Amino acid sequence: MPCSNTVSKPLVCEVDNFDKYDNFGFGFRVEKYFYQTEWITNWPEDIFFTTNKEMNNGEPDDVLQTARPIPIFSQRLVDQLLAKDFRGFQFLPITVLDLNRNKVGTFYIANCLNCQDAFDYEKSNYCRFPMDFPNEEARGKIMCQTVVLRKSGLIDNQQPFRLKEYPYPLFVPDTFVRIFKEKQFTGYSFLAVRTH
Repeated sequence: MPCSNTVSKPLVCEVDNFDKYDNFGFGFRVEKYFYQTEWITNWPEDIFFTTNKEMNNGEPDDVLQTARPIPIFSQRLVDQLLAKDFRGFQFLPITVLDLNRNKVGTFYIANCLNCQDAFDYEKSNYCRFPMDFPNEEARGKIMCQTVVLRKSGLIDNQQPFRLKEYPYPLFVPDTFVRIFKEKQFTGYSFLAVRTH
């Protein structure tokens, strides 16, 4: 889901304090922890996101704009999802601060708990990082331009999910999109994904 449909001057948080937590084992690439689609225990209570730049200091979207590719939802969005009995996320509380270090609301990292084996290798437009790529972690991994899903691999398309083979995008069902649009939340726009 691309991050668009924003407020006129969004808060963009390019700073956080994930680096101080080594227990995840990923250092500055902590977002990889959220691609594993597993329940997270012992969540630290002092995680924060903020900005150090005047140009990034604005009003937060319902899906917070950050330098990390992980979904962060406002209390307002989380409340609506829970009211509609929407499942599939673990909501991990964080603090969001503006440039002056004032708290701007309650937000949660939306840790997706579902993984599906539905990547269509024949229909998707993708390639792999070469085995001599400078970043050793990326070697052999998929780079994708167009994702096509195999219907036979979709076990439950009523919950959000990531793909086993390509965990970076977050896929959400129509019910999520309806809630998001009906309540005029900001921070995401949506792309339809082909299935075969």
